[in-house]
Amino acid sequence: MGDLPADLERILQEIHEQEGGLRPVTLSEAYLRVLREIEDLPCNQPGQDKSWVLRVERREREILRNSKRLT
Repeated sequence: MGDLPADLERILQEIHEQEGGLRPVTLSEAYLRVLREIEDLPCNQPGQDKSWVLRVERREREILRNSKRLT
C-alpha cells in the first residue's frame, strides 16, 4: 500500500487477516489520494474524540455477520 500511514496499513492488514485473507486489496491512486485528504481533516487528528468509531465498527460487523450472500 506504500503511501499510507503505518498505523492505517496495520489496521487494513488486520482486517484482511480477520476476514480470512481471501483476496488481496488493491487501492487505486485516486482512492489513496482521497484517503489522504480525509486523514488530514481536523477531526481525524490525534486528540480528537473518536469513541463513536468503535460503536459504528461493532454495529457494521454485526450487520455483516448477519447478512446472507445473494449470489
